[in-house]
Amino acid sequence: MDFAVAKLYIEKYFDESARNQSMEIIVNVRNAFIDMVQQSSWMDPISKSKAIEKAHTMIEEIGYPDYLGNDNLTKLFIAFTAGILQMPAYYKDAPKYLNYGGE
Repeated sequence: MDFAVAKLYIEKYFDESARNQSMEIIVNVRNAFIDMVQQSSWMDPISKSKAIEKAHTMIEEIGYPDYLGNDNLTKLFIAFTAGILQMPAYYKDAPKYLNYGGE
């Protein structure tokens, strides 16, 4: 239900131009980082390649995940963030059945 409410909020209140401008900043920072890596004298070629590959595989989620703007979802998705995977919502050393309940 949270995503349905988020989608309604985004459609009514979110300024899409802020998302677009933020994306432009991210692209510019990523490109500048890649240029710096390519020009660096202290990194070996393998390290440069790995750093550039990592920069290219970075996923941007600005304002909201892209799938919230899609009315034709074909995949289910679940995410447990680091904030959820700790007490009181999750007990690492507890019996499994205790972590199946809700708050």
